[in-house]
Amino acid sequence: MVDAESRDAVVRLCEQDPFFRNGLRKSFRIYAWGAAFA
Repeated sequence: MVDAESRDAVVRLCEQDPFFRNGLRKSFRIYAWGAAFA
């Protein structure tokens, strides 16, 4: 779970992951959700 300003910030974070950079993690998925309070 990540709290970030934008989707691009999350992509940058995932791409900096050592497992991803070294080929040990082939891909990642980003799911987003929001909550509304009335």
